[in-house]
Amino acid sequence: MAITKIITINQIIQMFTDFQEKHIQLQSIGYGPTYNISTTTSVEYPLLWITHKNTSRFELKNRNITPVLSLTFIILDIINDQNDSKVINGIDSSNEQEVTSDTYQIAQDLVSYISTELTKYGVKIREDFGATLEPVYNETEDKASGWMIDIDLQLVHSNCIYPTKL
Repeated sequence: MAITKIITINQIIQMFTDFQEKHIQLQSIGYGPTYNISTTTSVEYPLLWITHKNTSRFELKNRNITPVLSLTFIILDIINDQNDSKVINGIDSSNEQEVTSDTYQIAQDLVSYISTELTKYGVKIREDFGATLEPVYNETEDKASGWMIDIDLQLVHSNCIYPTKL
């Protein structure tokens, strides 16, 4: 994808689809409201899900517009509870710690991808905000857990005159 003067949401989603396809661990990607996770399509885990926060905006300064797209990335994997296997402390065995660790690493990979690869296309993380992470536990019908990452993306934009009819 060549650098352009305007980045669309479709292009942004494609950039993250490219990330998912190249990442050795991520098996699928989705986009939309979180209530659609694992309900609208077949999902393979680990999953990268992208949704919007309510705070996207256009920043105006000196007659220039800077689009800021606020996205939430949710990285999930399946928790495998082993009810018939007890560890030393008598608690049922699970891979929850492994899932938490692996999805945290994928979150770091995602932030690194944005910081190194997407800047070539005029997409960057707002430095004053960074990326915030919050763990998610058993958030879907599939018993998936992982991390939710909120990121404000500053997008390149050509402050040209809007398209008009002649």
